[in-house]
Amino acid sequence: MENIYSAENALVGSMLIDPACIGEIVHTVTADDFRQETTRNIFSTVQAQYLSGQALDPVIIAEKLTENDKQFMAECMRMTPTANNFEAYAELVKKSGMLHKFQKLGLQLADTTEIEQSEKVVSELNSLSAATPQGTFQTAQEAANSFMDNLVERLENGVKFIPWGLHPLDEFIPTRLGNFIIIGARPSTGKSALALQCALNMAKAGYRVGFVSLEMGNEEINERIIAYLSGVSLEKLIRGKNISDEEYKRINAACEALYKLPIGFDYSCRTVQQIQARARSERWDVIFVDYIQLMGGSGKTRYEAVTSISLELQQFAHRNKILTIALSQLSRPQTTADGKERKPTVKDLRESGQLEQDADAIILMCLDDANDKLSDRYVNLDKNRNGICCDFKLTFYGDIQRFTYKRSDNYEYNSAFQ
Repeated sequence: MENIYSAENALVGSMLIDPACIGEIVHTVTADDFRQETTRNIFSTVQAQYLSGQALDPVIIAEKLTENDKQFMAECMRMTPTANNFEAYAELVKKSGMLHKFQKLGLQLADTTEIEQSEKVVSELNSLSAATPQGTFQTAQEAANSFMDNLVERLENGVKFIPWGLHPLDEFIPTRLGNFIIIGARPSTGKSALALQCALNMAKAGYRVGFVSLEMGNEEINERIIAYLSGVSLEKLIRGKNISDEEYKRINAACEALYKLPIGFDYSCRTVQQIQARARSERWDVIFVDYIQLMGGSGKTRYEAVTSISLELQQFAHRNKILTIALSQLSRPQTTADGKERKPTVKDLRESGQLEQDADAIILMCLDDANDKLSDRYVNLDKNRNGICCDFKLTFYGDIQRFTYKRSDNYEYNSAFQ
């Protein structure tokens, strides 16, 4: 503890004897990082003086302190002969402050008596662990050099994006770890099937994938996965009837393929905090959440709850470099002047405009012909931060829970991972 107090004293001493270092220190530490009340008061006073553009003269600063703090300020200046080591002092104070905050939250967690209270404290712990910015400042020279290094690497070795397994999505959405992507669709259009297919393809590519299902249970998910992988009718799998010997072999092969994939399924998570905890424990690279409107969030209204869910998922994805793909319901369809159903846009995302703001890309899907459940799926890539916005059609073979880019009248029902 004595070392930390010495570091705090030397840090405020550095600020007072060399104002040139104040900007870097204020950017690195906050008043909450100081353990001693006196150094905290001195730091806050110097910070306020600096941010308001006023004179950074120790005499003027001293006039704004209590008599006790004045004496301590003079002692700090006397004990700090040079400000050359201010960066090391700032790092020590920052780490000490973080540790103290963790300890306080740990004590709060030990004193909780309800699950909801514990989850709130755990959420604060997760936020605190991701709160320290790394590499957030860059000079123009560093930016230019970094870009050229990355460009040379890409030209020599190509760029590796996370594959969706469907040509239009791979072509138009350059997907990286840390992206937050929304898949919005109206009920019974196959959004869960699309998410499962993409999740399995990402797992096949070697990414550790988590699929959080709030809508369907494990039996329903398992049946849909095996239908997709084997090409055997979902109805046959559900009823367990009329399965031929050849189909049974494909089912067995599908189970063997699933067994080898680095993918896990969670049916218990109901909050962002629970998803974060599961993702960390399972070391997931990619998370699918089916779907946002079924999650619990903070806020007095559903609008506020969905807004908080969106913000928390986006921040979690970006901070932890975990690709997060969340499914969302769309508002009821509206009709155009000629009586046809209007195609969905980002404005149709239910219960919060925050989804539109937070997402790196938004994929919207509906029936191409609203009166034909067997029609192709119209897909509108309505927001795409790293590519173009466009629309296209996918064919959905509902009986085997499989999407393809091009419709075939003689589609061969075989294993998906051949």
